[in-house]
This record gives sequence, structure tokens and C-alpha cells, in this order.
Amino acid sequence: RKFRIPHQQWGVCAQYGHLRTAIAGGDCRPWVVGKKLYLYPLAMPTLYATVTNHGFGHATRMASVLAVLQQQAPDLKIIVASTTPLWLLAEYLPQPFHYRPRSFDVGVVQSDSLAMDKAQTWQRWQDIRSQQADIVREETAFLIEQGVDLVLADIPHLAVAIAHKAGVPCWM
Repeated sequence: RKFRIPHQQWGVCAQYGHLRTAIAGGDCRPWVVGKKLYLYPLAMPTLYATVTNHGFGHATRMASVLAVLQQQAPDLKIIVASTTPLWLLAEYLPQPFHYRPRSFDVGVVQSDSLAMDKAQTWQRWQDIRSQQADIVREETAFLIEQGVDLVLADIPHLAVAIAHKAGVPCWM
């Protein structure tokens, strides 16, 4: 994967048989353009995956997809943002990943698999709604700081707003 960087930052090149780089820290990939050799930073692609906190079905589906991505793209950095238990995600993901416990939606509050608590669901929804601007601001800053390339979301509606503010595509 090659990343274009502004020409002012190009680390020129092969002159007199010497290879130099002005890019600080990290490895670079050479790229020949015409008779010039430019060096581009190697960066690990970063995927930010967020999943609803309602039950384990969405989480296991997302974790299964992420496991295949880890196999297909071993250099992919995966960040999972959810309050899904870490042990559950670790059961599915064979490679290391970054766990970021965050809640972006409620789903339905249940005391068991059949009983819905409508009052508690409404209260939690209101809590998230009242904190929405702060959540979006904090996560947007995190995405930018981490250099996230794509947001993959299994239905938390705030994922779209977060990705949009960060200038990152979001797939739901």
C-alpha cells in the first residue's frame, strides 16, 4: 500500500547512488516515478469496528467478519469499539486487536431473553442522546489520532456521524 504525501515532504531519492529519506520514524516503501525514486511511509491500514451492545448476535457476527479480515490482511490494525465482553471477542479473533469499550446505542434492556424493560431502555437511550455531541467529538478525535481508514458498523447509528466528522467512510 502506497500513500501519497505532499511533494514538500518527499524524501528525495537516489542521487549519486545514495538513498536518503526525510521522513522521520519508521520504514518506507520505494516508488519509482520516471527517473526518480520517492520514499513513502509504510502504514498499517486501520479498521474501526463498532457493534451494538444488544446481545451477542451482532458481536459474534462482527467478530467472525473481523477474523476473516485478519486472515486475509494480517497487517490490518483492528480497533473494536463496543461494550461486548472482551472474552467473547477474543474467542473469535485469533490475532491481536485493540479493544475500546464504548457504548453508542442501547438496543433493548432485558432482564432475560424474553422480558424487555421499556422504562430502563428509554432512560438509557436518553442518557446516550444527552451525551451524543461529546461522544461524537471524542470518537472523532480518536479516529483521526489513530489514522483510521474505514469504520465498519453493525448498526450503532452514531458510527455514521463519527465517521463523517472524521472524514472516514462508514460501512453499515
